[in-house]
Amino acid sequence: MGAKPVVSTFLSEAWIEKELNTMDQKPPLRKQDYLKLLHEQKIAWETLLEGLSEEQAVAPDLQDGWSIKDVVAHLMAWQQLTNARLRAALRDEAPELPGWTEGLQVDGDEDLEAINARIYAAHHDRNWSSVYQDWRSGFQRLLDTARSVPESLLMEVGRFAWLPDDPLVAVLRGTYEHHVEHYEWVTEWLNEGSV
Repeated sequence: MGAKPVVSTFLSEAWIEKELNTMDQKPPLRKQDYLKLLHEQKIAWETLLEGLSEEQAVAPDLQDGWSIKDVVAHLMAWQQLTNARLRAALRDEAPELPGWTEGLQVDGDEDLEAINARIYAAHHDRNWSSVYQDWRSGFQRLLDTARSVPESLLMEVGRFAWLPDDPLVAVLRGTYEHHVEHYEWVTEWLNEGSV
């Protein structure tokens, strides 16, 4: 296998910390702010991933034998949940969750290990190119769908019975934070060779 590339961290830790702190500011961030953050995170990931070879992407060198491809597939699967929720908001109905969620509680941490194991098993044997393309198209679909959701639907707490304690924008924030968390993990490994 070739040497690991040194990654220029597109989003510095200081920038990420500033943005996360900004998310908690008063007045709260608006729809366009979340869309901007998500778009920037997509670009950061694309910049990080575009130079990887198949061999680098599938090497099981991360924690618990995961590869970068496994992390990207993990993020792609969670994007499917966000997309389902955004589409449900537009139709004012309950989300049609992806089939891989069947029998699992996707809200909360109760089934988190089982969820992540199911995602890993479903995508581990796929090739890097297909996982990467599915992640990219899923992320773009998420951005496009989020743009079409009226801001009033995103910001109203308790608007949806399936999200009783939060505004819909919480799913966008969760998607952003999830990508940031794994971006830091992967860039640390690429730069230092360990996680």
